[in-house]
Amino acid sequence: MASEDNKHPQVKHSKNTIVGVVGDFPTIKAPNTEEFPTGEIVLKYGDHLTQSRGYGYVHILAEHTADLDKHKLPHSIEGVLEYIRMIIRPGAGVYTEFFMSKNKYIPTIFWTKVGIVILQREELPNGTNRYSVITAYGKQSPVGQKIGTIENKKTS
Repeated sequence: MASEDNKHPQVKHSKNTIVGVVGDFPTIKAPNTEEFPTGEIVLKYGDHLTQSRGYGYVHILAEHTADLDKHKLPHSIEGVLEYIRMIIRPGAGVYTEFFMSKNKYIPTIFWTKVGIVILQREELPNGTNRYSVITAYGKQSPVGQKIGTIENKKTS
């Protein structure tokens, strides 16, 4: 039986180590936007507890390798980051189920025809916000209420 270290040969990481930045959470111009401030979107190394329970790179790799295979992506941190970036791109819908946890709405969901990415907002000690990827997988329809869309970045 392969050990956890052999399954994930990258450098040893703690669960909350950020292994990559995926992008930025957009400004949402919709009702309740005070609940969805802008912030960096990151992928943490994460943990996989059981089926459908976990977060981050380790969880996505444990549960959704078929989605990586479908897009010919490697089973690595880089492959998972690329898969997430295929979903969180201009035109992606931003949804929420308005589920409250610790007095904040979670999860926040990005959806394109490639799949879905679920995020959790984290308020940092300096007062800024960051969004952490919980999971990403191929789902053909969004869940929750649409609150916005990722726009193309304007260039000057």
